[in-house]
Amino acid sequence: MVLQSNDYKKLSTLKTLVINQKDVQINILKINQSKTHSANIDIEVISKERLSTKEYEEIQTHFNSVLHKEVELNILPKIMIK
Repeated sequence: MVLQSNDYKKLSTLKTLVINQKDVQINILKINQSKTHSANIDIEVISKERLSTKEYEEIQTHFNSVLHKEVELNILPKIMIK
């Protein structure tokens, strides 16, 4: 699952970003970011095929690590979405 630079830009203005890959859709439900650049991301994973708990956790972990890396590198503007 790879986010393009345009997707990161969308994060600063959209409450929901949908990414499709291998019939998996990820919705960003909420992003809370503190002044320390530590973001708390709530996501929803939707798949046509049933995902195992391990697969779901792998998707969530990968998605969060990619986004956190970008936030830490200050590539993303400060995200405050209510």
